[in-house]
Amino acid sequence: MKKIFFILSILLTTLLLTSCNVEIGKEREGRRITIKQTVSVFDKLDGNGEALYKKVIVENDFLVNPKKVVTYNLGVADIFSYIGLEKLGIEKFGLPKGGNPLPESLREFDNKKYADTGTLFLLDKTVLDLFDADLIILDGRSAKHYEELKKDYPNADILDLSITTYSYETQKNNFAVLGQIFEEAKDILDEKIKEYQTNFNEISLLAKDFRALFIQANGKGFSVGSGKKGRYGLFFNEFGFLEADPNGNKFDENSHGGNPSNTEYLKDVNPEVIFIMDRNQVVEGTGSDLSFLKDPLVKDVLAIKNENVYMLHAESWYTITGGIKSTSQMISDILAFISKVN
Repeated sequence: MKKIFFILSILLTTLLLTSCNVEIGKEREGRRITIKQTVSVFDKLDGNGEALYKKVIVENDFLVNPKKVVTYNLGVADIFSYIGLEKLGIEKFGLPKGGNPLPESLREFDNKKYADTGTLFLLDKTVLDLFDADLIILDGRSAKHYEELKKDYPNADILDLSITTYSYETQKNNFAVLGQIFEEAKDILDEKIKEYQTNFNEISLLAKDFRALFIQANGKGFSVGSGKKGRYGLFFNEFGFLEADPNGNKFDENSHGGNPSNTEYLKDVNPEVIFIMDRNQVVEGTGSDLSFLKDPLVKDVLAIKNENVYMLHAESWYTITGGIKSTSQMISDILAFISKVN
């Protein structure tokens, strides 16, 4: 009887491994390269028992031209969309849909042939088990899963290309890494990163004379952020605008809401140009209340008085950071103002 149970146990284990398409210890066949990357690893628990993570630099070997790829970084999905999965040699592709439609520019991946691997924050292990990925790419919202994925999927390469907070240098590094892994992408990515540098340089020549304020609309309210080190610091770093309120409220690097503000604040700061990103449009699917722009208290604010208030493409700025199409859209949003004053 014990022998029968032992045999059944072996058969069950074999079936489980087969259903997961995982062959423990078997490396993917193909050429590999070594890449240095910054990843998030567990550090300690805070006072409330919540896990805290720290950044460390590691070196890993990566398979060149992987065929089965999952990305939790929508900027990377944007790049794949622009170049084309077939050109990149990707035969099986998955990304986080969370049961909801993807951003408009990524709607081609809503097709059921592309696996739904969870959300930007949560992994769907059932799908990942069956996917048997060669490469899994993380972003800031999913970066904490690095160690977990390394343990659970030893045959997959795990790459952190976090760029939740946009910076040109981070994007340049990400493009370089992707160009090493996907050889067909290298020339395109090299060309695009040079193009963006030229765009930033040209825009900053004119933007440097204007005091700008970034506003994040949140349903019935709005928040402001003006720090060069904040999540939207590219207004003052890459694009070169002056801070309308250099000593005021600032977005934290990972802030989603910033600091609640009011029309009195707008009047006091008196920016020359205002850029509005409607987070509610992305999160809830409905536009925010922007009636504060018509408040009599702010009618003499320079940006409002001179009609220099510009809406930003929310999906590109908030969820598809670091892509090709999304970065071009961000630049185009700023050019709407630059072309007026040029």
